[in-house]
Amino acid sequence: QLQTASGVEISKNYTFMQKKGLQNTVQVAFPATGSYKLIIFSKQPQESQYRQVLTYEVAASLAGKPFPTTYRTFSDRQGYLQMPLTQELPVNSSTFFQLEVNNATKVLVMSEDQQDWTELNKNGHFFAGTALIKPGKTFVIAQFPDSDKYWTLLEYN
Repeated sequence: QLQTASGVEISKNYTFMQKKGLQNTVQVAFPATGSYKLIIFSKQPQESQYRQVLTYEVAASLAGKPFPTTYRTFSDRQGYLQMPLTQELPVNSSTFFQLEVNNATKVLVMSEDQQDWTELNKNGHFFAGTALIKPGKTFVIAQFPDSDKYWTLLEYN
C-alpha cells in the first residue's frame, strides 16, 4: 500500500506486486515528487488476514506513471508481466507485450469493444507479441486447459 507522508492512501495502480517462485517483487511509481510511505503486508497460507510487516519512508524525486490493473486470475495463475508496465498505452500505435502465465494455452490482447484482438506467441509459459492499441481500454486475457472461458489478467487504458 502506498500512502502520502500524512497517511492518505494512493491509488493501488501505483504499486505492482508480482511473485515468481518464492521471490516477490514490488515495483512502485509515485504520482508526484514528495514524501511517501510504502507499507508491505504479508500472511501465511493458513492465515485469513494480512498483517503489516514493513514500512518504508520514501522521498520521491521523480513522478511516475501508474501500472496496469491486475485481476485475481493474474496472481492466481502466477502471471509475471515484463512489458508494458504502464497503465496508459499509446492509441493507434503498436505495443509489444511480454509476460509469463503458468498453464495458459492462449493469451490474447483485446480491445474494449472486443472487435480487435491479437493472439500472443507462446513459448512454454512465455507469451509475447505486438498489438495495435485502439481507443478505450485494452485487456490481456488468457485461456487455460481447465476451461473454455477466457479470463482477464490485465487492464490498460
